Amino acid sequence: MADDPTIFDLLGPGQPERPAPVPDAGAGGELTGALIAAGVAALRAQGPLLPTADIPPAPGGQRVWVYDTEVFPNLVLHVFTDGRSTEVFHQGTWDALRAFVSDPGKVLAGFNSSGYDDPVLRRILAHPQPTVAEIFALSGEIIGGELPRELRWGPVPWAHGIDVLQLLNGRGSLKEWECRLGLDLVAESPCDFAAPLPASGIGEVLRYCLNDVAATVQLLLANWDLVAMRAVLQGIYGQSDTIYASTEAGIAEATMADLARRASGVTRSQLKAAAAANPDNRPRTWPLDGLIAPCVAFATPSFRALLAAVRAGSLVIGARGGALDLPQLPGQVFTHAGALYQLGTGGLHSLDQPGAWRADADTALLDLDVTSYYPSLIINEGWHPRHYGPAFVEHLRGMRDRRVAAKHAGDKRTATALKIVINSIYGKLNDAYSSIRSVPDAFRVTLNGQLLLLMLIEGLSGAGAEVLSANTDGVTARVPRAQLAAVAAAAAAWERASALTLERTPYRALYRRDVNNYLAVTEAGDLKTRGAFGDGAKGDGAVVREAAVAWLVEGVEPAESVARCSDVRAFLFYQRTRSDALLVHGERALGRIARWYVGFGGPTLRRRSLAEGTFTTVAHGHHARLAMDIAGWTMADLATLDRSAYVAEAWRLISAVAPREGLVRDA
Repeated sequence: MADDPTIFDLLGPGQPERPAPVPDAGAGGELTGALIAAGVAALRAQGPLLPTADIPPAPGGQRVWVYDTEVFPNLVLHVFTDGRSTEVFHQGTWDALRAFVSDPGKVLAGFNSSGYDDPVLRRILAHPQPTVAEIFALSGEIIGGELPRELRWGPVPWAHGIDVLQLLNGRGSLKEWECRLGLDLVAESPCDFAAPLPASGIGEVLRYCLNDVAATVQLLLANWDLVAMRAVLQGIYGQSDTIYASTEAGIAEATMADLARRASGVTRSQLKAAAAANPDNRPRTWPLDGLIAPCVAFATPSFRALLAAVRAGSLVIGARGGALDLPQLPGQVFTHAGALYQLGTGGLHSLDQPGAWRADADTALLDLDVTSYYPSLIINEGWHPRHYGPAFVEHLRGMRDRRVAAKHAGDKRTATALKIVINSIYGKLNDAYSSIRSVPDAFRVTLNGQLLLLMLIEGLSGAGAEVLSANTDGVTARVPRAQLAAVAAAAAAWERASALTLERTPYRALYRRDVNNYLAVTEAGDLKTRGAFGDGAKGDGAVVREAAVAWLVEGVEPAESVARCSDVRAFLFYQRTRSDALLVHGERALGRIARWYVGFGGPTLRRRSLAEGTFTTVAHGHHARLAMDIAGWTMADLATLDRSAYVAEAWRLISAVAPREGLVRDA
C-alpha cells in the first residue's frame, strides 16, 4: 500500500514550495531549538505564515489570539495569531512563551483548547523546567481521558479562553468543520504523533499546525455571534469567563447554580453532591402512574387504552440514567388512524412513510409547534429536583419572563441568548454529572410531553384533521378547509387544557422522506428543511440537495440545476471516519478525512476497518477525485467532473420522497 500523503502532496499549483530540509537530529533525538528555528525560518522565507484576518476584540476588550499546539515525543510546537501577526514557540523558547501568555490583555482561543491546549500551557507554566517527554506523556493522558482537573480549570495568567468546540456544543472535529465551511485546505497531520519527528519534517508539521490555526480563525469568525451571546448572558447573570469555554447546556447549568448561590448561599459543588445523594437518582423502579400530570386526559377509547398501558409501565433507573418499560405497549408504538407513533426517552416521533402533499383550494397544510415546550411544562407543573427545591422553578420562570420582556422590547440578542439557555436546562436533568440531575423529573418532562402531544393529535383528528407527522414538540396536519374552524377550536381547547401555547404555520407544500428528512414550503414562500434537505447535510454535495429542492419547489429539472451550478464547493463530498478506521483511495491511504468530487473514472474511496481489515465503499465514493486543497480552484479544475452522477443523486433524493411520476410539484 502506498505511503500516506504529506500535506505538501496535497498542495495544488501556486502554493508555497516544500521547505528546504534542515539537518536531522538523529533517530529519536529531541529536536534542538536551533533545528526548530531553522525549520520555521525556512517557511517564513516563503512569505507570511498566515493570511490576515479581522478578529474582533473579546467582549471584555482584550486582544484575541487564536492558537494550536502539536506534541510529538521530541517536539512541542505552539502557533498563535491575532489575525495580523503570527508567533511560533517551541521547547527551545518556553521562557518566551511564558512571557507571551502571561498577559491579562490577551484572550486565547482554540479548537478544544480548554480540553487540550490550555492544560498543556498550564503544565509548562507550572514547572520551571518541564521536559518534552513530560509534555508528551501529558498529551497521552489528555487523549486517554485522564486530564487532571486542576490543569483544565486552574488559574491562568492570560485573561481567559474561548473554546470554539464548546461554542459549537462539542459537535464535529476541526477537519469536519474545514469541510463544512468549504475551506481551501483539508489535511491530516503529515507525521505520526506517536513517533519522534525527524528534523526534515518540522516544516511540514508547522504548515499543518498553521492550517489548523487558520481553520480555527475562520470557524471562530463564522460563529462570533455565539461569543456575543455568552457576553449577553454574562452581563445579565455575572457568570465567570469560563462561559466562553462552555457548551450551551453547561452554561444553563452554571446559570442555575449561580442563581441558587445568590438565593441561598449554596455552592455548585454542594449542589452536585446533593444531586449524587438524592434518593430519586439511585437505581430503582419507579411506577409511571406517579409521574403523569393531572392535565393528561383522553376522550376516546383507543387513547384511553394507551394511557392505561402507560400508567401500568415503569421507569427503571440505573447507575447512569433511566429507561421506560412499557410491557403493555409492544415496541412502545401506538397506532391511530393508520399512523404509527413511537414513545421514547427523548420525545414522541411518528414513524413516517415518504410522501408529498400540497395545499389547494380544498385542503390546507398546518404545522403546529408548542412554544418552549419542555421548559413551559416544568414551570406549569412545578417540577424540580428534590435537592434543589421549588426555587428551581422560580429561577427558570424568571429567565423566561426576562426573555419575553426582551422579545417585546425588540432586544433580539438578549431574547435569543435566554431562549438557548432555557431550552438547554431540560437536558441536564438526566445528566449523571449535573448539579441539577433528577432522573424522575427528566422523565416527567418527556413522558408528559409525549402524552400531551398525543392529546393534541386526538383533538385534531376528532375535528377532521389528518395528522401527517409528529416530532417531539409539534405536529403537521392536512385539514379540509371546511374543517379549519373546528380544528382551530380543537387546538385552542388543547392550549387551555395544557396551559401551553401553539405556534401555527400554514404550509403550501410538504415533501418528506421520513420524520427527520423533509422540506416544507410556508405560505410566505420560506423553506423549512431538515436532514438531507437542509443546509450542511453531513457529507452531501450541496448541488444535489439544491437540485432536488429546485425540482420539488419550482419544477426545475435537476439536469438544468446541475448544469447551471458554477460553485466548485457545491460538488464536493467529504467523509470523516472514527478512530477505528481509515480511508483508502484506490491503494493510497488517506487517514481519517477525505474530500472529493465524483468524476469520470478514477479510484474508489473506501473505508478500511483497522480491527478486521475489511473494506466498505464510502457513499458517493465511486470514481472519487480528491479535492483536499482547492485554493484558487475554478470549474476548470473539475475537468473530469461527472455532472450526470450528481443529477442521478438528485433524482435519488427526489424519488425517496415518492416515485418520480407520482410527485406533486409546487407550482
